[in-house]
Amino acid sequence: MKVYYDNSNVVNDCLRNYGGKWNSALENKYGFSEKEFKNMVKNLDNSQIKFIKDTTIFKCCKDTIYKFEIDKLINENCFMSTSFDKGVSKYYGV
Repeated sequence: MKVYYDNSNVVNDCLRNYGGKWNSALENKYGFSEKEFKNMVKNLDNSQIKFIKDTTIFKCCKDTIYKFEIDKLINENCFMSTSFDKGVSKYYGV
């Protein structure tokens, strides 16, 4: 599984704790709806990110990494980070 997060950690929270499925607990915690979350994910994907394919909420995302720059590669974990030019500064993929 590839895990990504933004500065508020909402994407990571959704993936790790809820299997990539949006629910009311996340809506209450972060203050926006599933539709807003899906739009956020689409916007992130369109500005250089690849999300996991095997969860319901991320089916709308592309399976391509655009202008991906490897910042770090940590041994067997293949931990990579990339910078974005939109509002959120960092996303990480494992």
